Amino acid sequence: MNTDTLTKIRFFGFAAAGLVCASYSVAALATNTPNPMSPWLPGIAGFAAAALIWVSAISAGRRTADAAFD
Repeated sequence: MNTDTLTKIRFFGFAAAGLVCASYSVAALATNTPNPMSPWLPGIAGFAAAALIWVSAISAGRRTADAAFD
């Protein structure tokens, strides 16, 4: 895995978690309730993104991960 691939994985992982959190907040505003859907969904999305980034960084190797996260 090269630095470009690892950078894209990191970008899309954060983007997916951000979209879940943004959709949760938009749904809360639209329905005028504090719990429009499962309250654990944003947390799970964040943990899933972190796990994806962590596993991809470990599989890429230290040098590639250092270059991609710099």
